[in-house]
Amino acid sequence: GLTVTGETQLTRIFLNAGGSSLWEQTGAWFGAYCWNSNDENTWYTLNADSSYYAADIDTDTYTNVIFVRFANVATETSWTDSLTNIWNQTEDLTFEGNCYTITGWNESDGVWSNI
Repeated sequence: GLTVTGETQLTRIFLNAGGSSLWEQTGAWFGAYCWNSNDENTWYTLNADSSYYAADIDTDTYTNVIFVRFANVATETSWTDSLTNIWNQTEDLTFEGNCYTITGWNESDGVWSNI
């Protein structure tokens, strides 16, 4: 068979945290937990990028994402001590655009778009 090797294309994924009235308050920071149907998973840390938070994500390998709002006391992207370290999270999502906007406090409050 033919084997193709090379670099995986990364896609810049943006999070609009909803501003200071929503997730972007109290020193929170953000991560993206990504996984696929082969039980492969990884964390990405989202970094401030103009008015968004962003990470370059391997959307070819990972098809699902949960955006996580970490507490200001959290030191790493992890589900460990989630009651202390995680303030909020989205529901299980699939990539339906390159920007996810938080619109409220419930796990389902958000919408995909392309920017």
